[in-house]
Amino acid sequence: MRRFIYLDTETLNSYIAQIYDGLIKTNEENTQQINESSKESSHSISPNAAIDFTLLGKGMEGKIEYIFKSLKANKDSTLINKVETKMLHDNAFDLLINHINKHEDLKDGNIGKFIELFNSFYILDFLYYKELFSDANFINFLIDSSMENLIKETENEKSKLTTGTPNKKQIIKEIDNKLAAFRKEQESEYSNALKLIDIITKIIPYQRVLCINDCIVTLSDEFIRDDIQMSSFKYGGKIKVFGYITNIIHRNIKQNLPIFAEIINQINSAILPEIINKDEVKIIHPIAIYYE
Repeated sequence: MRRFIYLDTETLNSYIAQIYDGLIKTNEENTQQINESSKESSHSISPNAAIDFTLLGKGMEGKIEYIFKSLKANKDSTLINKVETKMLHDNAFDLLINHINKHEDLKDGNIGKFIELFNSFYILDFLYYKELFSDANFINFLIDSSMENLIKETENEKSKLTTGTPNKKQIIKEIDNKLAAFRKEQESEYSNALKLIDIITKIIPYQRVLCINDCIVTLSDEFIRDDIQMSSFKYGGKIKVFGYITNIIHRNIKQNLPIFAEIINQINSAILPEIINKDEVKIIHPIAIYYE
């Protein structure tokens, strides 16, 4: 059983159309009857009702179980149509993945090839992090947290000094200067991080990306099946990503390209590997991201 958090239905439908000479489509007459019935009575449809679907051009038939239990009291046919569409898209992914497993090598690793990943991941929401790193209170909190142990150590050093300790004032001053220098260094690091995030938001035409293994997976908001504002907080653990490789970027490698293409290449090779700290980065267009 798959629990999709992301499904690119446009790309999915395109591949299904190419493979099977048509798209999965509900029986229009049956759908119309269901819509009319739902408007007249909320009790005329069984929660276990099933609908035929055909794969246009191939005559492939099957059954998809409707889940109307939560919709019985709702007479909005548009809402019902959305449920039908989601169920059909999920089933279409099964058809696609079965076809790919039979005819493609998912371990090829070259540009344009399909790839399947399964590992721990994290989501980078650049605008979210830009807002965080622009907040002085947040930065101070991070610095204070990182300095907590160092402050305890320095206070312990001070407590060991006695009134008879030679150059006591000078030693205390050096300890305090050490703390101040560390804090300044931390502030500089977070300031540089903010500058990097600002550059990334100008380079990458996506607000969010998913990082897994040596891959940066681009995310389009329209295909995320959840509250997009909660994505960075809500999802964790290991996840499956199925998509195809659109680019492979190497850290700081110059190529013999026309001047403007070379500028873009240098920017990508300098910045993108820093996101996941890898010398080689694969850019992935995801078709599906899901727990299984």
